Amino acid sequence: MQANKLIRAKECANLFGVSVSTWWNWNNPKSRHHRADLPRPIKVGENSTAWLESEISDYIGNLAANNRA
Repeated sequence: MQANKLIRAKECANLFGVSVSTWWNWNNPKSRHHRADLPRPIKVGENSTAWLESEISDYIGNLAANNRA
């Protein structure tokens, strides 16, 4: 079984085609742009946050599937 890769905010933003600040707004519960359905981040250090690449890929796949339904 292949280990799951962690990706940082910049990579996530690139996958969605948005800026890093938009990505953080989507993940901030206090922001009016918050997206509660996004995968939860993983705290990998005191000042480091990442997301599981597989969860981000699944989320993008679900968005595409729901758009076509």
